[in-house]
Amino acid sequence: MARAARCTARAPGAVHVAGLLLLVTGVLVWRPGRGPGWPALASLAILLLGFVQSATGGSGAVALHVPLGMAIMGLSVWLAVWAFTPSRSARSVSS
Repeated sequence: MARAARCTARAPGAVHVAGLLLLVTGVLVWRPGRGPGWPALASLAILLLGFVQSATGGSGAVALHVPLGMAIMGLSVWLAVWAFTPSRSARSVSS
């Protein structure tokens, strides 16, 4: 049980660091990369949702904590699929 508690205590920090790295990547795609701006906005939403999810988990509001976690995962997967879609790469090379 103590091991699970330690992992649960470290998880919010990992989510926040990952969200911040995602935001930096989104901004780099948008500004110097001249890509679309919406990935940066989606990354910001993921980062902010991570903070809200962390707060709801710490307060014990599981009814909100779990759906927020699912929304974060869904948004992250959607963003990753968009980033690695071959048709996206072909469009950016041909532009």
